[in-house]
Amino acid sequence: MKFAEFDRTRHIAMGGRWLDSETGTWCMAGPGVLSLVRASPFLMKIFGCKEETVHIPGSTIVRSKALQSKWSETCMVAFECPPYVCQDVLMHAADRLYARSGDMVSSGSNVAFRPINSEPDAPVVLGHVHEIWVPDNNQRNNQPAFVAIHLYEWLPDDTKYKMPAVRKTLNLTLALSNDVLGVVNLQHRCAFSSCPETGQEIVRQERQDSSIMRQVIAHSDTINFVVNIYSIHNYDLIQMLLKHRFNMRARIEDPETNRRTRNHAAAHMRMARQKKKRSVLELDKHIETAVQDSNEPTKPHRKRQRKERQTDTAPVLAEDPAVAGPSNQPLVVAPLPAGQPVLYPPPAIYAVPPIYAAPPYPHCEFTQIEVAFY
Repeated sequence: MKFAEFDRTRHIAMGGRWLDSETGTWCMAGPGVLSLVRASPFLMKIFGCKEETVHIPGSTIVRSKALQSKWSETCMVAFECPPYVCQDVLMHAADRLYARSGDMVSSGSNVAFRPINSEPDAPVVLGHVHEIWVPDNNQRNNQPAFVAIHLYEWLPDDTKYKMPAVRKTLNLTLALSNDVLGVVNLQHRCAFSSCPETGQEIVRQERQDSSIMRQVIAHSDTINFVVNIYSIHNYDLIQMLLKHRFNMRARIEDPETNRRTRNHAAAHMRMARQKKKRSVLELDKHIETAVQDSNEPTKPHRKRQRKERQTDTAPVLAEDPAVAGPSNQPLVVAPLPAGQPVLYPPPAIYAVPPIYAAPPYPHCEFTQIEVAFY
């Protein structure tokens, strides 16, 4: 089946409409087809419309051929048997359970939990799941399952990773399945345990070998770990675990105090934003002023323009003898007689015309020498 045909099939089977070319009307699949798809999880999964199943916190999954044993024959023999469970009742080993956070917990998971018979506000404990046991269906009466968990002991912070260090102990405790809060991310202390590198392996992508290689490390032990405090998943559980052991920031519970703190922080941010805006405006103004100054003519350029204006207006002033001055009076040349040869004399120096009684610039002395080349 082609992708286009599959999309059409899914559209029709999921209740979509299509235009009938013969009748010109919009048609829809019948109730039998629609009910078949919605009643079949297999078809829903194929069509990509699988509904998310909401799991009850504390619920378990038990295989049909799961291990069976009595309470007295399991690792829970050291604990007192609850009243609703008989000593001789069969217990089934569960494959996994669902924590309160929705995480799937199985044997070997690191979880945050509260021990059995503890107070609701008791500190959260970190442990390693050992076994999950479920009483027989006839004797369970909708009671939670039992989880055997190895406790972790807290150590000083790891100097290499700067994270809280823990060590798994042999101390076994019991918890109910609905008291398991969620999974916590732990990483092995390879630097502390001096775990050796055994080589490299090829990273596979899309079921094919890629050009990426990664180191293979053989862990020296299985008891030393660090709590990954940078994990985003279940960060609230990590905060609950570390609240009573490290200098964690206390959460503000008073609404009024919380409101004042938020208002103060908001005012500080507004002031910082306004200050930054003013600095940007001042910088723009400074840049604009510098650009304007660069476009204006410099002082020598202004002098050159003023001199050019005086030179250009000299012929206009010379047309009126009344305003002609010593610097712009025209040179008068007499015409030669007819038939007389023209002799080009050497350069001659002509004196400045006589200065009038009232010169145009009484505070200046003018000296003008004109050299003519023939």
